[in-house]
Order: sequence, then C-alpha cells, then structure tokens
Amino acid sequence: MENKEIFSAELLTIEVFETFNSIEVIWLGKSIDRHPSKFISPVLVKVLNMAAVVNKRVIMALDAHLN
Repeated sequence: MENKEIFSAELLTIEVFETFNSIEVIWLGKSIDRHPSKFISPVLVKVLNMAAVVNKRVIMALDAHLN
C-alpha cells in the first residue's frame, strides 16, 4: 500500500510517500522563501513523527529530473 501527500510553497514541492517499509520524501524545485523553515520544518516534523509511530525508515531524495 502506498499513501502520498504533497506539500507546496512557491517553487518548492515536497512529496511524501508511505510504502510498505519506508517513508520517502522527494524534494522538487527550490525554496525562494526568506524563512524556509516556516514551510519545511512542519513537514519534516510530521514525517519524523509518522516514521516513529509506524517504525519505518525515512528516505530523502532530490528529483533527478530537474537537472
């Protein structure tokens, strides 16, 4: 089973997929915000809390198609 959530702000999108044995975080675009932590921190806290509850590893990756 795979669940997907998408978080977007300006030019940055963070896609979060929950798979059978991991939670994958895919970074798309770039942040142009003066205070990127206002957007990024809540997403990462949510991912880490989810990973702790379901006991899954977190995998972070950049989208290779943007180069």
